[in-house]
Amino acid sequence: MAIKLVESYSVQLARNSVRDSLQSHGEECIALSMYHVNADEKIQQRCPICFDDTYKQPDPQCNYCYGTTFKGGIKYATRMWAMFADTSKVEAIRERGVWVPDAREMQCEAFPLFMERDYVVRVRKWTSDHRPLEIEGYYAIGQGIVRNSIRTGNRFGQWTWDVIGQRANVSELQKNSIICQFPVVNVEFPDTRELSATVGPNVPVFQPDTKVVFYPSSGLAGSQVLTHIQNGPSDEWFVTHNFDHFPAVTVVVGGEQVDADVSYPDSTTVRIGFATPQVGTAELM
Repeated sequence: MAIKLVESYSVQLARNSVRDSLQSHGEECIALSMYHVNADEKIQQRCPICFDDTYKQPDPQCNYCYGTTFKGGIKYATRMWAMFADTSKVEAIRERGVWVPDAREMQCEAFPLFMERDYVVRVRKWTSDHRPLEIEGYYAIGQGIVRNSIRTGNRFGQWTWDVIGQRANVSELQKNSIICQFPVVNVEFPDTRELSATVGPNVPVFQPDTKVVFYPSSGLAGSQVLTHIQNGPSDEWFVTHNFDHFPAVTVVVGGEQVDADVSYPDSTTVRIGFATPQVGTAELM
């Protein structure tokens, strides 16, 4: 069967080119994509150890949620390719002595999509089967993350479907930071492409001369079309599915197909956003 999707062959080709360049000139590292309040509050349970219903403030030293207030703390831990700029270390004098912060710029693959207060672990040595042997340091993602994208003409840019790479400022954490307790050495992590339907093992086959994408019949889990009916007005619809890929979404409001802000908080959830509360239906395929 053929399914028309908005992401064209050029986006996938550019992502592969970015990855090839980073593999040639950069280094393999570990990406730690954390849970965040503004993105995951409705889909992830709160930390059973430190979360306070009254103040809703994190415990920065909680080794269960790593200061996120969410159960587990880490959404994705994956291997990715990145390139780090050189840095000029400047001594900073503090009350407890001299501290030499390490801040630099990082360029990396498109996924996972980073947010401020996510982390990257630089690795000095790897085993032949991609397990870290020696850690160089844990780095925090800072403000001003730039997502490079390709606009294909079907949609506006700077969104999940057309991001081809990222650029961010990172700073090394002190060894007593709670996230540094997250085990990395001798742990096997999946490749970042395995966690995103747009670049993972279920990636559709893009034809260079067309925007039609072909899925094998076995690529659709369960029912081929899942229909969600939204009876109550809401500016956010959440649909749970059991597909083994990120499904294409068709939204109908008032009997007409409309464009909506479609995103994928996790591998089994689709979020459909509107500027104002709406009722209608959504078909997932």
